[in-house]
Amino acid sequence: MQKNQFGKNGKKVGYLVHLDPIQDNSIELYLESQVVSAILEETVGLKVEGYLSYKNNPAAATDFMEGLKKRQIDTIIVHDIEIFNKSIVDLFIQNGFHFIVVEIDEFNSKYRVFEIENNGKIDTSTVYLKRTNAQWHRLKTKYKKAISRNRIVAKNLNNICEHLGM
Repeated sequence: MQKNQFGKNGKKVGYLVHLDPIQDNSIELYLESQVVSAILEETVGLKVEGYLSYKNNPAAATDFMEGLKKRQIDTIIVHDIEIFNKSIVDLFIQNGFHFIVVEIDEFNSKYRVFEIENNGKIDTSTVYLKRTNAQWHRLKTKYKKAISRNRIVAKNLNNICEHLGM
């Protein structure tokens, strides 16, 4: 994968994750975002400058977008294509943001990166078409290990929080 595939080296991007409405998965998603950020910086030269874990607060999303726009950032990283089925994406589309999806397979052995351009509307058929055309790349051992360790850490931290009633 070429470093200039998604723009110039060192291009700054935002990062968006959608929290589970039923259980708290914020720790797991944050730790996964750290690995994805490292992969992006090493492989395509993108640097994550802002992070939003979103559940259901349009005001927080608006503040996040305003902060990104002040820093002249117009691209959002997501690692779950299901986010395109959420209403939050419409806010980002209306504000002119583009998306880059980073998907890691279920065995943590490979990943793919693809861009979803904002043409005023992003439908699921476009997302799935881009997804099928994206090439898989082998995940380096250090990232495989980081993902595995982070899942264990997240599980343990969630158990501690649950035990303490948090």
